[in-house]
Amino acid sequence: MARTATKVRKKDTGEQGNGGQFGSVTRSDAEVAVDTGTSSPGRKIMPGLPQPIEGHNGDLYGIDEMTGTLLPEGSIRIEGATSIPACNLEDVDPQELARQMNLADPYAEARATSDGNVQCKVVVTADSADNFDIDYALEGHPWASLNRSGPDVEAERIIDAARKSTALNAARQSLGEYAELSRTPQQTPTQARAAAARELYREAAQAESSEAIDGLRDLGSRHSAAYLSFPTSDDFEDTSLLSAFPTYYDADGQEMDWQTHPDIENGPEYSAWIMADRDEWVVQDLSPSTREYPDLESMTTRTDHVFTYRCARDTEGA
Repeated sequence: MARTATKVRKKDTGEQGNGGQFGSVTRSDAEVAVDTGTSSPGRKIMPGLPQPIEGHNGDLYGIDEMTGTLLPEGSIRIEGATSIPACNLEDVDPQELARQMNLADPYAEARATSDGNVQCKVVVTADSADNFDIDYALEGHPWASLNRSGPDVEAERIIDAARKSTALNAARQSLGEYAELSRTPQQTPTQARAAAARELYREAAQAESSEAIDGLRDLGSRHSAAYLSFPTSDDFEDTSLLSAFPTYYDADGQEMDWQTHPDIENGPEYSAWIMADRDEWVVQDLSPSTREYPDLESMTTRTDHVFTYRCARDTEGA
């Protein structure tokens, strides 16, 4: 894009500069004329002084009150304001989106409005006051480009973070309501909330452990094992009831050793079980209601091998 005039700096005229200690210069010989081509008029932008940007269609980006400030290195800082419509905020609390935007961009000054939208500042740096350079800078800003071409990767990340925090806040509110409904006269509100949280956690942790056990049973079936057994932990300082490393048996009750192969111990089935909560208060209800291998259990103590399952889930009765 052709430019018919060059920027005039003090160093070109031999005049001594101010060293940068002042925010603006009002002398007319410090003005810089930027020729933006035939599509828009030239813009004179004063160093350090925000001035309205005219001749640029900021409506394409939803930008209001766009101003430009000439920076010492010759680039232009473009500032404006935009609004993110509520229709783009599905399952997102505007307050949470504003909070996430401010965390991601210290210049955003985002805030939720009474109509459910989110307003924020847009600050970008363009190489010049040329329309093309301004467009290029705005296209790289997550909220300016949102109104023109849809959310970019950064905008999607921030919106997703706001969506998650919105859901988390809703869960906290529901937990508080349940805690208040289930609270006993002896409990403080905080104690009731903690008890409710433990109850919900145990339910989720038990489902995770059960899923991990089923994964290990399927693993045993693929390796011709008949039984999967979880001995109690040998570590007395360990509060968990079940060992992290289960034992497989064939149909004759002979212990198998294929599970010690690194590919098995590092596989997804073992990883899921190791990561699951195996504490007694979580897994105590997962013991099969029918003992799968009475002969094996008769040779053990009361708690050993209580958790013994058939690997073939379609034929087991537990």
